[in-house]
Order: sequence, then C-alpha cells, then structure tokens
Amino acid sequence: MALVHLTTTSEKSSWNPHSLDNFNRVMRAAQYRRSDFHKITDSPSEADIILFIDFRRYYHSDTINSDIYKKYSNKCLVVDFQDVTIPKIPGIYLTIPSYLHQYPIYEYGFYFCVFDDWVLTERAEFSSCKYLFSFIGNSNTCPKLRQKVLNLNHPHSYLRDASIEYIDYKIYADVLNLSKFVLCPRGIGVSSYRVFETMRQGRVPVIISDDWIPPVGTNWNEFSVIVPEGDVNSIPARLEEIEIRAEEMGHKALEYWQANFALETSFDCLVEAALRIQSLRSNYQHIIDRNIWFESFKREHFSKFLKEFIRNKLCKF
Repeated sequence: MALVHLTTTSEKSSWNPHSLDNFNRVMRAAQYRRSDFHKITDSPSEADIILFIDFRRYYHSDTINSDIYKKYSNKCLVVDFQDVTIPKIPGIYLTIPSYLHQYPIYEYGFYFCVFDDWVLTERAEFSSCKYLFSFIGNSNTCPKLRQKVLNLNHPHSYLRDASIEYIDYKIYADVLNLSKFVLCPRGIGVSSYRVFETMRQGRVPVIISDDWIPPVGTNWNEFSVIVPEGDVNSIPARLEEIEIRAEEMGHKALEYWQANFALETSFDCLVEAALRIQSLRSNYQHIIDRNIWFESFKREHFSKFLKEFIRNKLCKF
C-alpha cells in the first residue's frame, strides 16, 4: 500500500481553460478506483510518493521551483501528458526520447482523457465490422508518415485526411466501431490516444511509431500490431494474414483496457508505475541531476526551452 499526494502547478485561465482537465481526471479516477489498496493523502509530508499532474511550463521548471518539490524532491514524480518535452524528473510520460529508454525512471503512460470520451459510449458487436482497417486523422501532425498511411490501398479500408475536410467526431467513432483494425500512426508526439480509444472499443490497434514503447504490463503482441514506420506499405497484406484472429485480439485489447486504463482501474495502474520508478530512482540520480541544455538544442525544443529559461530568469528580479 502507498500513501499518494496529488498536486499540480497548472492554473486555469482564460487563455487555457482546460489546463486542469488531466488533474481533475486523475482525481476522479482516484475517487472511483475499484481497489482501496492505495490511499490519497492531503499531506505531502506523510505521502510515500507525490505526483505532479501536468504543468504550466513545458520543461517542468515550475515544478522544480515549487515549494513542495524543493522540500520533498526525493519522492516527487511527474505525470506528463505533453506531446513534446525532455524528461528530467522521474515519472510517467507520453513521449520519451529513445536515448532515455534505457533508464527505468521514465515510463510510458496512457491517456486519461479516453475514459472521458462522451462519443465512445456504444460498443458495436465485432460481427458488424465491414472494414479490415481504417484511419481518420490529420496528416499535418506527422506528414511524412501519415501521408503514407493515407495512401494505402485496400478494397475494405476507410482512410480520410482530417486536415483537408471537417470530419464530425461521431463519424470517427462510427468508423472505429466498424473496423477490425485501426491504424494508429504517431502524431506530433510518439504516442497516440487513438491506441487507447481503439482498445476501449474492443478493436485491434495497429501502432506505427518507432520510438514508442507500450506501458509496462502484459505482452502487447496479444492484442495489438506494431509496425515500423518504414514498413507502412506492408500493412494491408499483414492484416489480411491475421484477420482470422482479429476478434480474439480485439476482446483481449478491451479486457486489458478495462483492467488498466478505465476510470475504475487507471489510478492503481498509475500508482504502480510510480512505485516502480520510485524504487529505482536512487540508482539514477546522475540522470535526474543532469543539465538538459544540450538536449534542448534539438529543433522541436530550442525556442520553447529558451523562452522558458528567460522567463524563469526574469522572474527572479
């Protein structure tokens, strides 16, 4: 059993009215959890672990400068839902650069927003599926990869580019329910909430992302298909070969989602990941203490990191 303190540095504002959404989802998951094994505490000092849920700053400078972190940094972890960041504080992330995969103080997480999805309420029978595979998504979030996906050709596929036409989310949900396999190419980040939406509906996610690692758990090959980004053209033939297993895989995907990522189970899954990380953090203090300036020189980070650095310096005067 663990005592867990939940907090955030996010603040709701007129320019970011949804900044507390993920924090509120985690709080609600804690409230409705099926198990009472782990406990919530309002006291940071009594907690075994402290989880910071979301932030105002891309690179967690607001967390590092917070009073709670300064006082209890050795038991603070982050739960980061951003598409792009540089992991420094131990925790659960949706994007972890491949050069940090070797460090078990950073684990891949999942999207709490999926159990909140108001459209994915009806789950169709698998026998109603008329598409072998489908994809509806914005090609602009990862143009090179997603355009290859949209160019696939199969008589029993459904492929639409949301960057060139408005597609009602109800259509997205209906097509997902009518598909045996759902293509889940990476977007801006290496992960995709589409993976977890697909699992929730009892369909088989086809994960196309070279740098993504599934959250720690069972053998994901039992209920998903993982395809290297360079092998997109092999997808139609590959899915035809395993079509006979699609319904069984879809049932397993749903079972795993319900056991780990649903409203009643996601909090315990999150805490178990945090406890694994916490048990190992003392072995990787040199990684936690590293200066991430060099890592920030990459194109996707530089301007945002520099702005955050300057803002923090100005706040000290």
